[in-house]
Amino acid sequence: MKAESAVVVTRSAEETRAFGEKFAQTLRSGSVVLLSGSLGAGKTTLVQGICHGLGVTACANSPTFTLINEYVGTRNGEPLRVYH
Repeated sequence: MKAESAVVVTRSAEETRAFGEKFAQTLRSGSVVLLSGSLGAGKTTLVQGICHGLGVTACANSPTFTLINEYVGTRNGEPLRVYH
């Protein structure tokens, strides 16, 4: 498995969500994405875009005070789980 790294700069929450939606289309089953940033950096906003791009209808919330959030979407008619 090849590890890749990227830095993406967006200028608004809307741009961040839109990037997340596009990025979601590049993910494959079993993909792992590590998000690192300070409080308020936009990690959850990005995950909201990714979830939307993967067909998740639940609202993605920050896992700050929970161990993990699980969302279910679909891709090509197949269930898809997102852990955040």
